Amino acid sequence: MFALHSNRRSLQSLLVFALWGNSVLAQNLRVMTYNVQNLFDTIDSRDTNDSEFTPNGSQRWTETIIEDKIRNLGEVIRETKSDIVAVNEIENEEMLGRLVQTGLNGTGLDHYRAADSKDGRGIRTGVISRYPIVSFKSHDVSSPEWDDNGSRKFGRDILEVTVD
Repeated sequence: MFALHSNRRSLQSLLVFALWGNSVLAQNLRVMTYNVQNLFDTIDSRDTNDSEFTPNGSQRWTETIIEDKIRNLGEVIRETKSDIVAVNEIENEEMLGRLVQTGLNGTGLDHYRAADSKDGRGIRTGVISRYPIVSFKSHDVSSPEWDDNGSRKFGRDILEVTVD
């Protein structure tokens, strides 16, 4: 059993592993981190600043664009033959689920979780795994000192995932 921790810092993910037991698994485990750049739905959510990712927004975001993006992301992830994929810049768990169910269908990467987020745009981190996710926890790392003219700024949560 091992624990996976993923955190969006700058443009990188920090992955920390604690491996127990099977040293063969530790030698053969493939882990990937991937900034999927704005894997957003087309809905203008009330609690986030995501209006640019709507059909009438500046990005002219449509279901066709999302389908193309998911297909392309799935193709890249498939080529790596990864067992665990830590992703950055997803809007919500539903979009992560669409990537898994459509872009990664048939790969065995069937388990996924997304972190909570208080980020103004709703951007989250997430994990996709070939192995069952037995527990997960979202850690708020924001600080009250992160103030922008009287308005508190929030960072993306650290997602802690334990897989079997």
